[in-house]
Amino acid sequence: MMEAIYTFNGKDITMNVCLQIRAVVNIIQEQLNLSFEDAMLEFYRS
Repeated sequence: MMEAIYTFNGKDITMNVCLQIRAVVNIIQEQLNLSFEDAMLEFYRS
């Protein structure tokens, strides 16, 4: 099993964080009409 990267109250929330990031990237992708890769780059630059 993989080591937890993000925890809250002792529980692994890594997958939750990844899903939240994906949701934000999807919004960026739709609003700016970008590819997934370009939307990810915009997210990480923000």
